Amino acid sequence: MDEGGYQQPEIKIYENSYRMDPKPGEKFLKAAVEAKANEILEKELNAEVYNANTSLQISKDIAGKLLAQIKVLIEMNYPRYKFIVQVTITSATGQGLRIASRCLWDPKKDNFATAIFKNSSLKCVAMIFGCFYE
Repeated sequence: MDEGGYQQPEIKIYENSYRMDPKPGEKFLKAAVEAKANEILEKELNAEVYNANTSLQISKDIAGKLLAQIKVLIEMNYPRYKFIVQVTITSATGQGLRIASRCLWDPKKDNFATAIFKNSSLKCVAMIFGCFYE
């Protein structure tokens, strides 16, 4: 503990394992992640009304909650993965929305999950990317 009573979190340092692929049963599978993400979006946004001034902070909060919950869910089954969470909130006023992402990855190791929530006032798209850390 520091003098201020703060205990620093333990930092995991991986030794070189020369593993280039996840072990069987450790590949990032999107079904469980999508189910958890949909549950979080429903809980957080069900009664929410779109407001352009607060949407940025709400999307940051939701991204943090998604990352925290996904890490708990994933660390039990999928070690050595890094996660990226992107949350977009827009108003639901009849316009179209197209969200795209580009990156280089190996489809044998890496994967992504998408969760979509919509109510009468807003639309939310959350994307969670899982990239294998060699």
